[in-house]
Order: sequence, then structure tokens, then C-alpha cells
Amino acid sequence: MAFLLTLFLCITKVFAEEALISIDLFKNGVSPEPRTNPSISVDPIGKNLYLFGGRSKSHYLNDLWSFDLENLVWNLIYAISQSPEPRSNSKSFFRSRTQEFCIYLGNSDESIFFDFWCFSTILRIWQKNTYSYIEFSPFIKVQYLENNEKEYLIILSVDNLSATIAYIFDMLNEETKIISLSDLEISRKNEKSYFLEIVRKKIIVGHLENYESGYYAKFYSCDIETTLCEIQNYNIPFYEKLDSIVEITIIDDSMFLLTSSAYIISFSIFTSTSTLNHFEKLPIHFGHTSNKNSIYIFGGIENKSLTNALTQIFINSPQNISSTILSKNQIIPPLRLKSGLLSVRDKLYLYGGLGKNHYLDDLWTFSPSLSKWSQIFNQNNPSPRHSFAYKSIGDIIVIFGGQTESGYNNDLFIYNVVTNIWTEMTSKSIIKPSKRYGACLVLDLPFIYIGGGANESGICNDVWVYDIIKEEYKKTKFEVDSIYAYCFKDNENIRFRYGENPTDPESEIIGKSLSGQMDWGWIVQIFKDDELVVGGVTRPGFLRQKFLYYYNKIQIIADASDLTCYSMHAYHGSSIYYFSGSYFASRSKIFYSLPRAKFAKFDLNLLCNDFNCTFECSPGFVLYKSSCVICPPGTYSYNNICLPCKKGYYNPLPGASSIMQCYPCPEASFNNKEGCRKCKVCPIGYLCYAGSIIPESQNRNSQIIKQSLSSIKVENKLQYSDYNEIFIGFCIVTIFFLGFFINDKTKILIIKIDLFQNFHNYKVGEKVYLQKNFLGATFTLLLYITFIYIGSIMIISYFTENKYKEHSLFPLVLLSNDFENLKADFEVYVEIKNYFDQCITFDIANSIEKFIFTTCASNILISTSNFQRQKLLIKCMMLENHSCLIKLFFSDCKIDKITYINLDFNGNLSYSSGLYVNLTSFSYVSNSIQSSFSEIYPRKNCVLTGKNPNIFKFILSPSLLESSMNSKSLVGYNSKEVLMPIKGSEKSVEDLYLPSQMHIEIVLEKDSHGLLTKVNRILNLRSLLGALFGTFTGLMTIFCFFMRITENYCLFRLPPSKIVTRKNIFQQRLHISYAFKDFYFNVISNENIRHDSMPSSAETEKL
Repeated sequence: MAFLLTLFLCITKVFAEEALISIDLFKNGVSPEPRTNPSISVDPIGKNLYLFGGRSKSHYLNDLWSFDLENLVWNLIYAISQSPEPRSNSKSFFRSRTQEFCIYLGNSDESIFFDFWCFSTILRIWQKNTYSYIEFSPFIKVQYLENNEKEYLIILSVDNLSATIAYIFDMLNEETKIISLSDLEISRKNEKSYFLEIVRKKIIVGHLENYESGYYAKFYSCDIETTLCEIQNYNIPFYEKLDSIVEITIIDDSMFLLTSSAYIISFSIFTSTSTLNHFEKLPIHFGHTSNKNSIYIFGGIENKSLTNALTQIFINSPQNISSTILSKNQIIPPLRLKSGLLSVRDKLYLYGGLGKNHYLDDLWTFSPSLSKWSQIFNQNNPSPRHSFAYKSIGDIIVIFGGQTESGYNNDLFIYNVVTNIWTEMTSKSIIKPSKRYGACLVLDLPFIYIGGGANESGICNDVWVYDIIKEEYKKTKFEVDSIYAYCFKDNENIRFRYGENPTDPESEIIGKSLSGQMDWGWIVQIFKDDELVVGGVTRPGFLRQKFLYYYNKIQIIADASDLTCYSMHAYHGSSIYYFSGSYFASRSKIFYSLPRAKFAKFDLNLLCNDFNCTFECSPGFVLYKSSCVICPPGTYSYNNICLPCKKGYYNPLPGASSIMQCYPCPEASFNNKEGCRKCKVCPIGYLCYAGSIIPESQNRNSQIIKQSLSSIKVENKLQYSDYNEIFIGFCIVTIFFLGFFINDKTKILIIKIDLFQNFHNYKVGEKVYLQKNFLGATFTLLLYITFIYIGSIMIISYFTENKYKEHSLFPLVLLSNDFENLKADFEVYVEIKNYFDQCITFDIANSIEKFIFTTCASNILISTSNFQRQKLLIKCMMLENHSCLIKLFFSDCKIDKITYINLDFNGNLSYSSGLYVNLTSFSYVSNSIQSSFSEIYPRKNCVLTGKNPNIFKFILSPSLLESSMNSKSLVGYNSKEVLMPIKGSEKSVEDLYLPSQMHIEIVLEKDSHGLLTKVNRILNLRSLLGALFGTFTGLMTIFCFFMRITENYCLFRLPPSKIVTRKNIFQQRLHISYAFKDFYFNVISNENIRHDSMPSSAETEKL
């Protein structure tokens, strides 16, 4: 038992003290809406300042606020009775005896009010009072006086005869005394120069008049009891314009007048002396009041903008005047209920909701780093609404349905915070989710799940999914039988928690720890592994102060320092920010239809510092040293790491939570580094399309495709010059080898192939006989090599060029038999420029050499229709400039009349700044590869992406070759582009907030005519044999000639000692023995032959 108790205490921690602290975002709380001409008064006993009405930017107000002058905090007060009509320029005072704040007069656009209202700060009710003894007029000043437990209302008015009258009204006895001030002429022109004050049971009435020597002040001092009056005059030597009198206060025996031109005039009532002090610039049309030695100023127009600052002017003496700002100017959205508060990047966004008396469609943003609200103005807003479903992801906000002035709705909108554009999502589906309010959203892009909610028929428990790409709704198998539920995706299931189900009071849709206690209006935040639930209302109708924080299978249950009910909330950084909510006077008095003036946060970091718990950061933040740090510009958060944006991309703002928040560089800029917040300007003379990594030359036009085509042409048609170089090189190598590396045995073998044994040179006097030598064999070998080379060319030319062609264009109908089963090969190259999605398989991309064709990524889908093919080879290559090149090789393809090749790119970054398509095929008309090139570019600062395909159209003309030399016909296609390609969908680079999908459609249209080529031979085979024989004999003669020259030069050169001169030869031939030399040589030779011996050279010389 003790073990189980210990285990329970380890799992659940319960604390009695306030553990979750609410921190107001503004020092003074939520201030009243900026306005002009409100009425304000001070309760000197309770030290509170009360404010009523005024005019905001769009309408008149009748709200009531109090400001604690000690704690300097604003509080909104709701009456439990009827309130005065909205108005401005009303007058006010505070009755200390009854603790009532009273207003009178005022105006709106429709009417002028002459009524009198008092609000009881104790009972919280307004009461309209009617005093028949008082005749109100538009020109009036009123002062309230408490004296000897009596209350007087001093009213300076004008009767029907334009006579100035001062009424002294006893509010307790309802008795009135009248004082006629005949010398005072109050009119519409000078009404603001008059003043009324009470000093020591005396009424001080006076006015300022402007003269050439300065200002002149005339006072009436009248006793309240006797109604007797005295007149005092003051001269003020001041020549600047003082304008109207704004406020008056009495300090000791001096009266201080504050003018609209920021001057303070002080008068000594009993000594007739005056002083003038310049204070500072004041706003115009502000509310004002005075109490003791202070003047309070609220609101008005300053620097052409409405303000809600509260300033205290403190007067110690005529020479000692200072000012203090009690509440700074605070721009804040109007209070509301059932709106949407979301966190996007480094800001909070507030949209729509239900105001006190009207529906809202305004959009506000709050910067936590600057503690500042700003209103965002845009067009195409959704209609004013509340109770809509909302969610945010990346840079978008999604809202669905809700209640509008015309009823429930089921429209779907997406707001892009970067472009500041609302987009209504259309649907092709006939069936849609029913109109409803209180639904929930789950974003799993490109899918949006919508579930729960209610309408006139009750709870809607169905869940729908909207496909953003297909623009279709589809009903799912999931159920959410609740309104205002917290929905989330768990694996492949849609689940929900903490919803309201009025039809099932025993529903188990709430957390187990608070089951049976919590009903509605809570703050819920579900993390990946944690869960936080704050506040709400229990079943009996009491505000709940407890909160639950569940982490790592441990629960913390304790008190929160603030009570919350239906507050709009969002998780940002490590804090739950919440705005407004239902107003309450106590834990049991809750006004669900009245918005509360509250904007604060619960910080989980502070909670976990106290209780040693863990927490997660919101998207766009990472946990660093127990604090949530926002990812800087140029990065985005992923798995608690700030990753840099890729090259060609930039991110100018902090707090990105997805790679989708990295945007391509706009056109005319580039980025060659990762993690940049801005792009570089493109150099002059270069092109930089959207998403460029490096500038490109203006002459570049898909170099990779052109290089591929040029390589194909070279492979299919080698030049004869290449063969000549090979032949010459082979001959040189042969001679070099025979001259330096051959041995004697090899020489004996090579000598046998000598064809020139009959043509060798002989020495003079030697007998001619057949012999073979190494030089002749060498020239014979060169003869064979040359003949093989030339003969091969002749044979190839005989079979390839020995023909003439006849080209003709025939309708396919006439050639149906020949073209019926036409099959051929062709290639398609597609280059997707600046493609930043995955082009090749990820594993391969990390393991193989770059810039080679390999397997395409799985997000690239290729399909064909009306296409019969034997084989399709698909390869992809990621280029250096981040373009994706796709190669499609079709083998033995049969094309119908119209054939389609579809390329679908499905991914988060499937978009491009340009598309190139090249179709290559072999044509027998030109006997070469035909290439058709086409390209598409988007508009400036746009990329190609979206549902509409980019269409490239080509015409393929069948090409047929009939040859008399070959019984088999050859087929191919002659390609050409048809008109201009059709551009598909495109988006601005700042509008890429959704997963992208790009489509390319290549249309191959079969021409109605075919190209027929007939080939016949010019020469027959006997001509070829004759040419070969003639070539061989001719070559043999040429090589024989060069061999004899070489042999004569190299082998038979005589040494200088053996050279005989012409004179010796002449003398020798004149000798008688020369005539018988040949005869004797033959006789001796025959004799030697018979004896197998030859005469020696010595003997020959003797003869």
C-alpha cells in the first residue's frame, strides 16, 4: 500500500499555491480603445479615474472604464442595466457621497443628448435622472460641489432669451436658485472662452477676451447662499493666441486655466495677480478633468492619429508645473469573443470575432519583441464572423465556416502573411461539409481536415478532408462529436480532446484528470508529448482556477493566478498568450456574451524552473539552455535545429518553422550561399531567373541539352579525316616497329611476303636473278595496309553512297500498309530550371559522382497515353546550377494520332523558373538526327507551378526508307515544333506557401503525311571489283617505284674511294680488252657454274 501511494505521488504532483503565473503584456493592462472627446472624472476617495464614451475611428462608444491611480491599471466595467447611448463630448463629474459617476449632454451623428445619467460603482447599474427644475441648453458648463453633507450642481446655461443664467441646484432637496449674469454674453463663438469653478462656497464665473495689449479676464464671484456677486478684472500681457479654455482647477487661492494651446494661466483670486506658463504640446479633442492639484488628460488626436494615453499635469505652484504619463499610448484591437489568435513566425495574429454589438473582420498582429499591436488592412477579407475553425502552419492562416450576419457558413479561406492576401478556396466537389460553427481544423498539407462543430440540426460529428491541389472535398471515416474541440493528427488518425457536447453531459471527451469537473471555455495546448489545460468553467457554472500540465507521464495540478474563460490563445515560444475572453465579476458571475479586457501570457519556462519539468518550444523556436530561442532570418526550425535555407533561397524574417518559408530569390537577383536573409543583385550582362544560384550568361540557352545533341551527332557520323589520321598513325607505328624492335628470325619470316623480288636493283656486272629482301617486304606490308584502308573505303562507299535518292511526300492513307506498324526510336530531354525539390534518389545523390544520369526521385512521376513502346529508359541528372535534367529514351515506339507524355512533379518545392524540352529523332529524309527545341518562362518574379500543365506540342512526320539493295524498309520520324508552347499555372515567389505541384505535358501529334525516300544503286558489283583491282595494281606500281628509289639510295651507295670519274670510264672503254669483257665473263661464269663455283672478284678485275 505504501508503495502504491509513493508511486501515485511520483506520477501526480498537486500544489495549493499559484504555480502558473499570468503576466500582463502591458504594464497598465488593456487600455481603452483610442478615441476623441470622452468624458472623465476622478473619485478622490477611491482614487479611481472613470472614463465613458467618446468616438473611435469608426463609431461612437458607450463603454465605461476605471483607472486605478495607485496601481496604474485599467479595468473595464460592465453595467448590469441599460447604458446611455453611445456619444462623445459628454460632461461628467463624480458624486463621492453616493459613489456615482455621472454624465450629461453629448452628441452622436444622429442626435444631440440633453439627458443626465449616473452609474453606481457599488451596484454596477446606470440610472437616468430627470430634473424638471433645470433647463439644459447646448452652451453649458457644470460643476459639482459637496459642502456640509449637501450636494450642489452649478450649471451655467443660456435661456431662451439668450440671457446667461447660473443655476444652483440642491441635488438632495431638489431645490434650485438662479443667478442672473447679465453682463456675460455667451454665444456659440465665445463659449469655449468661458469658465466655471467653485472656491470656498463661491461660484467663480468668467471669460477671457483678446485685446491689442494682451488678454483681459473678467471674473464673477457669487456666494452660493446669498447669490450676491462681485466682479474682478485681470490683465494678461500676452500676445500669442491662447485658444479655448480646456480645464480649470483650484489650488489654495489660485485658479489655474489650461488652454488648448498648452498654456496654463494662473489667477490669484484675492490679489488680482496672474501668471502665464507654457506647458507642452497637447493633443486635440481630448478628454479632461481635474482633481485637487492635478489635471488629467486622456485620448484625443496627436500627430494625426488617435491616442489613448493618460497624462497627469501636476501643479505645485504657478512656477512648479510638471507632467507624468500614467498610461502610455497603446494600440490594441477592440475587445471581442470567439475570434482566432495564432502564432506565425515571430508574431501573433488576431482575426475576426464577436464584438460587443457587432461582427468583426479586422486583422491585427502583435509583436512580442516590441510589445506592439498593429492593424493590417487588406482586400478580399472573409465576411465578418465568429466561432470559425482556424489553424496556422508556415506562413499561412486557414479559417473555415463560423457564424456570420447571414447565418452559418462553410467557406474556406487561406491568408498569406507575406503577401497579405486572402484567398477563398474553391471546390469541384458537389458534396461539401455542412454549414457550421465551432468546428476544428487539422493541417497536413496539402490536406485540410475539418471536423465537429454544430448548426441548426445539432452536433456535426463528421470529418471532411479538403485536397488543396485537387480542390476537392472528401468525407472520411473519422468522427468528432463535439464543438470547440482541440483536434490533432495521430499517425493516420484524426483525434480530438476537450470539446463541448451539450447533448451529452456525461461525455468522456475531456481529460481523465479533470473528468466530470470541466465543461467549457478552457485553454488547451497539446504538444508532441506534453499537454496543458488551464481554467474553464465547471459544470455548476463556476470558474475553475486549477490547471493541469502533463509531461513525461507526470502531472502537475495547481492554481493559476488568473481565471480564464473562452480566451483566444496561441502558443508562442514558451508561453501561452491569451486575449480577451468572457467577462466575469466573480467566480460565479460570468457574462459569456461580454468580452473581457485582458491580454496576458502563461510562461511554461517559469513554471518548469520552479518544478523542474520539461516543455517544448513552438514552431520556429529551438530549445537552448532551458529557453526558447527564435531561429534567425535565413534559417528554419527542424527537430529543434535551425537549418539554413538552400542556395538560391532567402528568408528575410525570423521564426520560420518550415522549409516552405524559404522563398526563391526574385528575378534579377541570386544567392550563392546558404542561410541568407536577402539575395544579391544580378550583375549587368547576366541573367538571373527566380531562384538563381549563380548568374548566367545571356547567350546561354540550355547548354546541357545542346551538348547532348552534339555528342549524338558525332557518334552517328564520324568524318573521313578521323580515318586518315588513324591510317597515318598506324603506318608510322609499323615502320618504327620494323626498324627498331624486330629480330632476325622475324625478318626471315617477313622477307617471304616480298612482292617486289623482280624489281630489286642490281650492281653493274652482277647477274640478274630473283631474290627477296627485307626492304621489299616492308614496302609490301605498307602496300597491304594502304590497300585495305582504301579498299574498305571503296567498299563502304559502294554500299552507302553508291545510290541516288528520290524524296516525296505522300498522304498516309496511300501508304497505310507501309506505315501501319511504324516503330522507331527517339529521345526527349526535359530541363527544369532552378528545381529545388528532389531530382534524383536521395541515397544515390549522396553516394555517386555528381552530374551523371542516374535514377530519378520518387516524387517525379512519368506516364504516357496512346503510346506503344518496347522499352522506356528514364534517367535524371542534377546540374550544377540546381536544374534537373530528365532523359527519356523510347525504343521501338508506335505513335497514335495524338500521344501524350506526362511529367508530374509532386513535392514541397516543385516549381521552376524555366522549362526546356528537346525532342530528337532520326530522319531518313536528311539522313541525320532531327532536333526540335522549345522553352517556357514565367512572368517576372514568378515561378511555374500549379494545377494547370505546361504544354509542349510537336509534330512527328513518319519517315520511310525503301531501298533496292535491302528488302527491309527502314522507318523513323521527322520532328518539328508546333506554334508556341502553352504556359501553365504560375505563382509569385512570395506566394509559395503550399506544397507545390508542377505538370508538364508533351503532346506528340502524328502528321497526316509521310516522307518516303527511295534508294537505288548507281554501279554494280563488277565495277567495284574492277576498281579494287585497278587500285591494287596502281598502288603496287607506286610502292615499287618508291622502293627502288629507297633501295638505290640506301643499299647501293659506293664509298668515295670506289667512285670512278668520267675520264677513267672513257679511257677504259677505248681499250681493246673492254670489247671482250662480257664474253670472257660469261665463259668464266658458265665454267664456275658447272663446278659450283663463281669467279672471284680479283680474277674478274685481272681480266
